[in-house]
Amino acid sequence: MINPSSSTIHVRAARKTDAAAITQINIAAWRAAYAGVMPTDFLTSMSYEDKLNNWHHALTDPGHGRYRVCEFNQEVCGFAVYGPARDKDLAGDGRAGELVAINIKPDCWSQGLGKAMLRYVIDEAQATPWSSLYLWVIHSNTRARGLYESFGFEHEGKSQYNDKLCNRPLQEVRYAKRLNNDL
Repeated sequence: MINPSSSTIHVRAARKTDAAAITQINIAAWRAAYAGVMPTDFLTSMSYEDKLNNWHHALTDPGHGRYRVCEFNQEVCGFAVYGPARDKDLAGDGRAGELVAINIKPDCWSQGLGKAMLRYVIDEAQATPWSSLYLWVIHSNTRARGLYESFGFEHEGKSQYNDKLCNRPLQEVRYAKRLNNDL
């Protein structure tokens, strides 16, 4: 169990050498967070090699995405991905950002790492031309929704069924947070 008062949490830009740690966190976090939500056979069949290749590619050629990792006592324990909004109704004027993912190692949950990652992303977003930060979250993921709501994200009324996550339609809801930047 982590004791944040006696430990160091540090968020930094992800490097190509972080791909293996990010892959392990990604798989473990999904298996823990989505047990009973996504099909068990999908979660257990997640391929480490496939995910590792995807993360190597993403970290080698990030495009417009920003990739950050959260270190706890010099060990990578979480990651975040964000960048310009991808939704067609938001992407046109460049004034919206999107939080694509935050994943924390399950044995580090409830220790402040998710909050540290989210605070970092919001702080960085404040320094962009974005007026709002959006995200999509699986409707039944009450743990994540609670975190986002505690940082001022609000469900804006949009929802969709996404079947690309696990080959089964899952309801997602879109949240938004207005940013207080001076740009």
